[in-house]
Amino acid sequence: MSQRPRRRASDTRKEQAPNSAPALVGAGVLLAILVGWFAWQFTNTLVPVRDGAPSWHPTEAKLVFYSEQSVPGEAGAEPSWQADLFEMNLDGSGRLNLTNTPEADEGGPAYSPNGRYLAYDTDRDGNYEIYLRDFEAPDGTPDRRLTNNGARDLSPAWDETSQTIVFMSDRSSPFFDVYELDVFVEGAVPRRLPTGPSNCVEDPTASSNWFPQYSPDGTQLAMHVCRDVHVMTLEGYAIRRLTYEPSDGMYPSWSPDGAELAFMSARNGRMEIFRMQEDGTEQERLLTMPTGGAIDPRWSPDGQYIVFVHVSEASPQAEQTPEGDRAMYLLELATGRVRRLSR
Repeated sequence: MSQRPRRRASDTRKEQAPNSAPALVGAGVLLAILVGWFAWQFTNTLVPVRDGAPSWHPTEAKLVFYSEQSVPGEAGAEPSWQADLFEMNLDGSGRLNLTNTPEADEGGPAYSPNGRYLAYDTDRDGNYEIYLRDFEAPDGTPDRRLTNNGARDLSPAWDETSQTIVFMSDRSSPFFDVYELDVFVEGAVPRRLPTGPSNCVEDPTASSNWFPQYSPDGTQLAMHVCRDVHVMTLEGYAIRRLTYEPSDGMYPSWSPDGAELAFMSARNGRMEIFRMQEDGTEQERLLTMPTGGAIDPRWSPDGQYIVFVHVSEASPQAEQTPEGDRAMYLLELATGRVRRLSR
């Protein structure tokens, strides 16, 4: 597992999911070729950057994301990388640095559905905790720390009420579990959700649950366990497994109507972006890149786009290249056009 698990779902990892539609898969391949051609034009003309974990604003055409900057090493030592949070319009304008912590990393940003708050994780306290920014607070108001534990608390996501978050934490075991927290209830403590045992083929004792996301109506959670997408109901905690390794799936993202999920998969030997119905049927490849991999898809609030991150590494097993490109791209679903957002 990487030192920054929030940024690399590909560090985690039998049959085909049921009822895949051949016609849709064929259309997906054609679209993937088209998309790859456009992506190639951008990938080979721009300077490498290190952006990731994009999250959509609920009502405005902008994203929040982390961007890593090189920090020179001492006395000839290799430079390190430090991540701050930024906000940017979809046309690349209005880039705004939201955090400036030279000695710490921020990541996993998520706007609340009402647009007032931003939850994120940071190691500014020596280990990763969840913090909250209130955009309506008076200038100079410090961000509020929501968790306080010696373990790693990462990757928050909001429910539809903008009152509750889920996040992943290894506070109870060596593996990540899902916790839920009522953000604005005084004295509230995170509660562990019964996500159940893992389906890990390599290690059945592992129970890591990665990158939970509320459904738009707040009744379900999507996450990936090892290398497969699962959905859990929040009433009764029934769990459904939607992908089956080696036709794996990671980092799920709901469509705004809750009918579909986008996810990334290495089922073809490299990381690509897929979509499927909420019940796991009609799995279709949306995008493959000419080089490297496509990870971390996030569906736009209007349903027209998916933002994702292009990485130099094509396979989930590959070590992250220190100087490799990690750039955000925008996929327009209706046309298959791809546009690079990172600058």
